[in-house]
Amino acid sequence: MLAVPKSRRMFLSWATLILYLHEAMFRPGKKMAFVSKREEDADELINRVEFILKKIQEMGLLPPDLMPKYKRTYCLLDFYEIGSTIEAYPSGSDQLRMHGFSGIMGDEMAFWPFPEKMYASAMPTIEGGGRFTAISSPAPGLFKDLVFDALKGNDGAGGSKQIVDAMQGVKIWQNPKNSWWVFELHYTANPAKRDPAYIDIMRRSMPKSQFMQEFELQWESYIGSPVYPDFNIKHLSRNIHPELGLPLLIGFDFGLTPAAVICQAQGQKLVVIKEYTAVNMGIKSFLDKIVLPGLRVDFPIWNDRKKDYLCFIDPAGIQRAQSDESTCVQFLAAAGFSPIKGEMSWEKRRSSVEHYLIKFDKDGPFFLIDEEKCPVLVKGFQGEYRYPDQAMEVEPAKLRPIKNESSHPHDALQYVASKMAESVNRRPVQRVPSMSYGFNGFN
Repeated sequence: MLAVPKSRRMFLSWATLILYLHEAMFRPGKKMAFVSKREEDADELINRVEFILKKIQEMGLLPPDLMPKYKRTYCLLDFYEIGSTIEAYPSGSDQLRMHGFSGIMGDEMAFWPFPEKMYASAMPTIEGGGRFTAISSPAPGLFKDLVFDALKGNDGAGGSKQIVDAMQGVKIWQNPKNSWWVFELHYTANPAKRDPAYIDIMRRSMPKSQFMQEFELQWESYIGSPVYPDFNIKHLSRNIHPELGLPLLIGFDFGLTPAAVICQAQGQKLVVIKEYTAVNMGIKSFLDKIVLPGLRVDFPIWNDRKKDYLCFIDPAGIQRAQSDESTCVQFLAAAGFSPIKGEMSWEKRRSSVEHYLIKFDKDGPFFLIDEEKCPVLVKGFQGEYRYPDQAMEVEPAKLRPIKNESSHPHDALQYVASKMAESVNRRPVQRVPSMSYGFNGFN
């Protein structure tokens, strides 16, 4: 019984797949199971194993006579001549109860939705002498309890454990109560990843909380913490003015607490200029009483709403409003806007804002917000837009912020940021023409 908490990009899943494949290939009658969060993810692990098999054949690493014949079907790799199989299962599956396995590999176990069910199903395999290998990045839940000998209801004898620093970045110990061995793997075990430049690149490429969890083996979850921990005073400004000649970007979030956020892309920077919010108001009243009068006063030069604005909306806005047969899109179109459907995935929207927050150059941050004209958004960045204090221990990317005053303008901002980040990523590289002399003179 081996638990492997690891930093990202350490190839532990691949290494373990190779070991399980070796046993299935050369020891007849072995029955292996790969378990992942979803059935498709588990089947992808078998795809990796088949890839390894094909590479062994292509590179001539083994004589053909030593390669057992196999058949690949969905969620199954069958070495039919020697009676060994590798099967794929989703987490929580009761199908494991029906079989006795020689070995079970659990991939990213900390992020399974129902790990207790799968663990209970695996007990006959463990008690019968089979092996169980659980591999994952850190996160709260059953996997953490396995690693730190804190299984609920465990009545083991207890006692102390001896932690061995096997090498830089590797710690090994055996738990006295649940008897699991733990192989803790930090990215510094790889000499190529000890370079401070590598660490700096990884740190700057993702939010701080995500880096601490996935690379520094920090076990705390996002529960109760701000959605944007990388926001700081450098992102605040006063009297941000829109640049003439550039369109304004407006994001809308609907419902009875609607919000609109006015932004502009100024070079590589995303600046947030103004917010409009309301409580207990439908989209038509919100437009007629707050947004349209506000735009006429605050942005009088941008008076052509089709040409001067890019309007990004909540994808739910294409559905009919609850009050009548119209849609929010129709109300916006009637007001002169040309609505563009925003990003559906909340995680992509959140990460798009973080994309701007974590970037700086010699001129300062890539994200600026007017603290006087966007008070609700600023309060959200400073901690009010946060995850719930208590939540199910699930994968952090699946957690959602609590619904409060700050969440609606932040949703509106995310519709803008996600589309802007998407357009930057898709922008083709422009090659600057070089000067040269030709027969016709300078060209």
